[in-house]
Amino acid sequence: MFIDLSLPIKDGMLVYEGDPKMSLKKINSIEKDGFSNYELKTNMHVGTHIDGIGHMLDDPEYVFSIPLESLVGLSRLVKDALPFVDLGHELLLVDMKEETLNEKFLKSILNSNVKLIVIEKASVDQYPYEIHKRLFKKGIRIVENAIGFDKLRDLKTFRLYVIPLSIEADSSLCRVFIETI
Repeated sequence: MFIDLSLPIKDGMLVYEGDPKMSLKKINSIEKDGFSNYELKTNMHVGTHIDGIGHMLDDPEYVFSIPLESLVGLSRLVKDALPFVDLGHELLLVDMKEETLNEKFLKSILNSNVKLIVIEKASVDQYPYEIHKRLFKKGIRIVENAIGFDKLRDLKTFRLYVIPLSIEADSSLCRVFIETI
């Protein structure tokens, strides 16, 4: 079974404060043009998206160059309010209760082999984004604005898929889903 954890992209959806508004408009219709087509205008931090290392560090990595195998793997849901127990998962879904990632939890994942975290919030922190920078310096990418963690509470482990656009940018909208195993 698959469970989608991605926010649907819709016209006028919320964007991060200060980012340009996004739009999704139908520009062709079957009745008028014989085909249907849409135009999407957005920045890369709308809806469910991955922040690449170059989002806040001077790093030339583009999303299209991230190895796909680093975006798919066994994962589990953990709470940032509890001490992190490293069971070898490089990909984690992190249930954050506060507006910033818990400091004790942060220190523990910085000392682990974690390579990517997924959260249901818009950000792991606020300006000046020190937590972002600390994670990025350790090579940990961040997926923000996921949904549906409540559907995973009874699952011990699952396969996580993070599928960004193959794009020459530091971050990207993405589809995030799990496969139960």
